[in-house]
Amino acid sequence: MKKNYTSLFKIRNIVLTVFSLFIFNIIIGQNSNLIQVSESDFETGQLNRKSEKGSVVLSRSNNVEKNNNQRFFEIANAKVPTMYVDKGNVRKVSEGNKPIKLKSNDLQLNSLLNSKNEMFESVELIIVKLNQQSDLNKSINVSKLTEFKKLKYIFVKCNFECSSSQIQQVILNTNQDIIVYYIVTKQS
Repeated sequence: MKKNYTSLFKIRNIVLTVFSLFIFNIIIGQNSNLIQVSESDFETGQLNRKSEKGSVVLSRSNNVEKNNNQRFFEIANAKVPTMYVDKGNVRKVSEGNKPIKLKSNDLQLNSLLNSKNEMFESVELIIVKLNQQSDLNKSINVSKLTEFKKLKYIFVKCNFECSSSQIQQVILNTNQDIIVYYIVTKQS
């Protein structure tokens, strides 16, 4: 009888361990769509190396990942219809009224991004700049960007040394469909 309890106890421990690892992977996976890029990546238009450990989604196939990266670089580098935002206000929209890209020089975006605007529906890429350390105290809650029906990418340009964990604190509640890219640049 004692052997049965011992083996049941071992089985229970194994099941709890496996379940805990499963839950841990789900929690970690929520922010796993974070990829650091370099300036040379932009020169070539592709990722030239592996990203930081744990920052690339492991569940995506290599072809899907490659296509997403290519599309990101196409939009980020191309002259496409763009909405320019400064201090939370739309300054201009280039080349028509269906922007593919939204560019902001700061993170004063929440009131604008959470508002209704039919121009947001076509945006696939949001680009924001972090200009100083204090910008790390601001955030964008992606789950509230309901007007951005085609949003696939968020690109954060950090003009000072910043880490992936700091970017995860700025870009909140991403889902599996949105990839966050970031770059660390030095302002001269």
